[in-house]
Amino acid sequence: MSAPILIVLPHLRPGGIERSVMLLANELTRTGTPVHLLLSRRDGALLADLRPEVAVSDLGGRRAASSIVSIFEMIKGARAVYSGTNARNLAVLSAAAVRASAPPILISEHTSPEVYLATAKWPALRRLAMRRLYPRAARLVAPTPGLGEAWLTQLSLSGPPVAVLPNPILTADDIALSARIAAGSGPDRDPDLVVSIGRLHSAKGPDILLDAFAVALGRRPSLRLDLWGEGAEEPALRAQAERLGIAENVRFRGLTSQSVTEIAGAGLFALASRREGFGNVVVEALAAGTPVVATDCDGPRRLLDGLGPAGRIVPRENPDALGLAIAEQAGQAEALAEARQAGPARAERYSVAAAAEAFRALIDEVS
Repeated sequence: MSAPILIVLPHLRPGGIERSVMLLANELTRTGTPVHLLLSRRDGALLADLRPEVAVSDLGGRRAASSIVSIFEMIKGARAVYSGTNARNLAVLSAAAVRASAPPILISEHTSPEVYLATAKWPALRRLAMRRLYPRAARLVAPTPGLGEAWLTQLSLSGPPVAVLPNPILTADDIALSARIAAGSGPDRDPDLVVSIGRLHSAKGPDILLDAFAVALGRRPSLRLDLWGEGAEEPALRAQAERLGIAENVRFRGLTSQSVTEIAGAGLFALASRREGFGNVVVEALAAGTPVVATDCDGPRRLLDGLGPAGRIVPRENPDALGLAIAEQAGQAEALAEARQAGPARAERYSVAAAAEAFRALIDEVS
């Protein structure tokens, strides 16, 4: 058996990056490329979805910075190493720096440098470490054009070379459903149903969405909101819905593994994030042929560019603007027609099969 690709990640709790890594690891192993997953903590519901061929190790819950020696040992037998988050980028590159012959290191960035550095701990120290260590990587991987270059500009670096790799998001079933939607034979839609999917965490703005939905209901009392996701903030959000008088129109649905199916029955997908590096759920909404209203974050802005009424961007942390857009766009005929026509075609490059093939080609290129 050939040496595995080592993928480094904090955990496999449900989230956009975590689900993408799970799908990538499964597809690579299914098609004959061995994968070894190294987690900081062996934790998360997505562990149960891994194929048995995917090897899994963990660092006993230690933080990335205190795990450099263990990572050093783990990279010995790897064909290449892919780091899934910024903190792991630095730890992996630090471990590789003390090896005479380290495998190629692929680091990744999924959010804009301005947003990340504005919220990161010790930003000046982190920036210094990135400037020193990032040039050692074989590639800087980003999911959209321009994002990797933005990081190099922010850090005043000329390298490493940037590679744009699509996130593995859409399964074969998702692609099949998307094709039916594009052909006009998708599921029935409820024009008054608004769907949102994401962790119930401040970064995703569920509190903003509830405030906005109250504004939208003032204009269209027939609207309903399905809020998918889990998180510690759910009790506070339920209380907020009661306080706003919108609880009868809001359903907290929990987790779903069928995002495209759920979105395909709606008249609108709403994203209220305070920050969003990419937005896998936006791709799922595009695949579902469903119009999107999203706050002005880097990833959604790039994904929705040029979609007209099918992809409307509103200011961040502005419930009035978001609520007005929801009321105007949900089930709107022109937006639905444009979303069905353009969305599936834009989303198809993010299929799991296409993303895994692009990833494998990059590994072949650097190793």
